Formats: sequence, C-alpha cells, structure tokens
Amino acid sequence: MKKIFTALFAALCISGFAAEELATMQDGWKILSKDNVKAEKIFRAVAKNAKNNVERGTAVIGISFALRYQRKNEEVIKEIDSFCASAPDISKNVRAHLTLFKGNALRDLNRTSEALETYKSGWELNSSTHYSLDCAKEYIWLAADRKLNDDAWKMYEISSKHPSALKNPGYLTSCAWAMWKLNKADEGMKLLDAAEKLKLSDGQKEVLHRHRGYIQRALLKDYNGAVKSFETALELAANDFQKATLWNNIGMTFEAAKEYGKALEAYKKVGTFNAKGWFVKSAEMSAKRMEEKINSVK
Repeated sequence: MKKIFTALFAALCISGFAAEELATMQDGWKILSKDNVKAEKIFRAVAKNAKNNVERGTAVIGISFALRYQRKNEEVIKEIDSFCASAPDISKNVRAHLTLFKGNALRDLNRTSEALETYKSGWELNSSTHYSLDCAKEYIWLAADRKLNDDAWKMYEISSKHPSALKNPGYLTSCAWAMWKLNKADEGMKLLDAAEKLKLSDGQKEVLHRHRGYIQRALLKDYNGAVKSFETALELAANDFQKATLWNNIGMTFEAAKEYGKALEAYKKVGTFNAKGWFVKSAEMSAKRMEEKINSVK
C-alpha cells in the first residue's frame, strides 16, 4: 500500500511539473488576467517547444502580454529585442505586433523619444493588419500628450490615409483625443462622427462620448453639449473609476459655465465611488472652492 501511495504521489508531482510544458497558447490566454505569472510560464513553455518562428513569435506575444501585466517593462523590451534579432524572417504582422508592445513598454518607462521611434518603425512596416495602424495611433497619442504637436499632426496626416483608418474605432477616438490636445476641434469632431457610425461596444461608446465632451468643453465652449456627452458616457461607464472621473468632468464643465451650485453637486459625487486617483482630491478641493464662490454672493 505504501508503495502504491508513493507511486501515485510521484506521478502527481511529475504531472504537476509537466503541466505547463503540456499547456497550449489557448490555456495561457484563458488564465492571463487571473494569473499572469502562471500564464507567462505557459507561454514560455510554448515558445520553448515551438516548431518554427511563427509559433515562437506568437508565444513571445503572449509572454509580452504577461510581462506587461506584471509591469516588467524592461523585460518586455529585452524579450522582444532578443526574439526579433534571432528571427529576422518573421512576418511583418508579428513584427508590428511586437513593436507595438515594445513601444508601450518604453512609453511606460518615460523613454519618450525611444517610444516614438519604435512606434514610427512599427507604422513604417505598413503591415496588412491593424498593428501598424495601432503603432501610428500610439505615436499620435504620445506626441500630443508630450506637446510635440507638429510630430503628432504629421503622423496623423500620413496615417489617416490608411485604408483601415476610418474603420478602426480605437484609431478614430484616440486621434480625436489628440485633436483636443492639438486645439483642432473640427478635425476631432469629424473623427468622432466617423467612429459613431461604426459598430461599437459600450466601452468604445463611453470613450467616444467622453472625448466629445472634452472637445465641446475646452475648445468649442459648448458647455451644455459637453454635459450631455459626459452624461451619456456616464450611462455606459463600466466601473467606479470611470464614473468618478466623469462626474469630475461634469463638475469642471458646470464650473466653466459658472453654474457653481451644479458644479458643487457634481464634485461631491466623485467621492461617493470606490475610485482612486488625483482627481478625487482635486474634486474635494474644487467642491470647497465652489462653496466659497456660492457663499461669497449670498
């Protein structure tokens, strides 16, 4: 009996040790958001057992996903550079996808110039899939965020001619956000109108209406329109973080319109959600400022 138990225990240990080796890419994707460390091990096992660079490249994409979840951006860069150097024959599709990951890792490390160059190289691959267009989108977003307005606009002018640009909701809404930063209201609204004609998820609709509110408030001074846009986004918001940020934006819009009572109520709403971020403290300070303004006219 003891021998049987020992044999079974040994078999269980071996099967547990080999589980990751026998797992597939699909298994890795299934658990990625729940256990990114285990997912990374699965993707690495798949890469190790890959029969060719196509399979290995797909596994490296999985590894990059898992490492990004763990915020190991330096490792993402090393992993991608190592693979691309060892597999010069990989398809433009895979290379563009990996280039996008590398650019995102560099961006998160605040290595802005390197991130922009990486995104640019991904766009220049001009692959038939959406990954090159995604690289252009991220380039535009980052350049606009860093106030490199000329660079953002030049990339937009080029990439907007891509045959898939007007069919890609992420590209359209992200570029609309950049137009807000670039003070180009008409172009931004045009992009959002184009996106609204596409089949969108609730999450994509929330982003669309939120970005429209930014442009209406900051550039067009259409405060009523901005409040309506933020309220529409609020109906589509999926979590407390989104709801809190939208109420903060509603408060900012009412404040800009000098409707201080409504602004006060909106700012107070921000703290009622389970959300963390700079805007929570900002809303508290804004609420106090509104109270002071209201009291000063009594």
